[in-house]
Amino acid sequence: MIQDGDELHRLRTAIAAAGDAAYDWDLASERIAWWGAAGAMIGPDGLPPAYGDAFRALVHAADIAKRDKALADHLAGNGAFDCEYRLAALEGPTQWIHERGAVIGEGGSRRLCGTLRNITQRKRAESQLEYLARYDELTGHFNRSRLKEALDHALSYAQRYHTPGAYMVVGIDRLAAVNEAFGHAAADAVIVGVGQRLDRCLRASDVIGRSTATASASCWHPARGRHAIRGRAHPARGVAERDRHAQRPHPRHRLGRRRALPRPVASAHDAMTRADSALQQAKGGGRNCFVPFDDSPETREERRRALSIGEEVQAALKHGRLITRCSRSSRPARARSTTTNACCACAARTAR
Repeated sequence: MIQDGDELHRLRTAIAAAGDAAYDWDLASERIAWWGAAGAMIGPDGLPPAYGDAFRALVHAADIAKRDKALADHLAGNGAFDCEYRLAALEGPTQWIHERGAVIGEGGSRRLCGTLRNITQRKRAESQLEYLARYDELTGHFNRSRLKEALDHALSYAQRYHTPGAYMVVGIDRLAAVNEAFGHAAADAVIVGVGQRLDRCLRASDVIGRSTATASASCWHPARGRHAIRGRAHPARGVAERDRHAQRPHPRHRLGRRRALPRPVASAHDAMTRADSALQQAKGGGRNCFVPFDDSPETREERRRALSIGEEVQAALKHGRLITRCSRSSRPARARSTTTNACCACAARTAR
């Protein structure tokens, strides 16, 4: 049979082994009795505070009111005492504590009994996840989701106050070649470098983000018409020109830009799609070029045909009607490589 003393000893041992701390706080005398890892967790000199005032002094000033409110709600019968707060760090990083407890007894014999757990690692992980949900890990700029939110805000602002603005996508040419020749670290350095230079071209009210793995995007408002928007593109495009005159190797930039924001745009998704379309048009214009979004009838018809072809290819893949052919042709004798020609066709639909 387990004696009460043995059970209490095992309970204290388990609390200490878990790295937690337990306390018994006499609310009348303000004295606190501790068990477990209290000294290592909250003791400035390895010794936990013996009185309530000394313990409260360890709580971060910004979290004192939150803890007091949680305790007051519990004393008023509104649920358990459960609170997360920071400790005022005299040295080193801030520590997070999760405190749970309950008041027992009545009148002058009331005591607050509870446990403390260090949740610093969990809070750091949550903070990192929250950061990655809004920012790109490599560049520190907005990720595509956060960039979309900023663009929605810019659209609402432009529509409400009738001010123009712009959204531009910057693509980096031959980034895959840099990756293959010099490795991921070099390609990442190129992306970070381009982002930093674009950031220096923008105002504090403008935003910049990474829309895809190889492209960055910027949202500006207000911008005064086409000439102002082109003026924004010139510094980014001039980065490569300065490097060329300095005879330094550099990646060239391809710029795609949609027109001023007050033109009818249904949503941020619509604006981002148009900017991506302009970037695709820029790819056909060579490197280091600037192409505004073109919404002419000819461009719409070209997009319609491209979508139609895409739907036809998807249907052919689904029904097994896609035919592929490839052939290899040798270059002149002095060449070290060969050329592979590939083509693809969709077989005619069979009659039902």
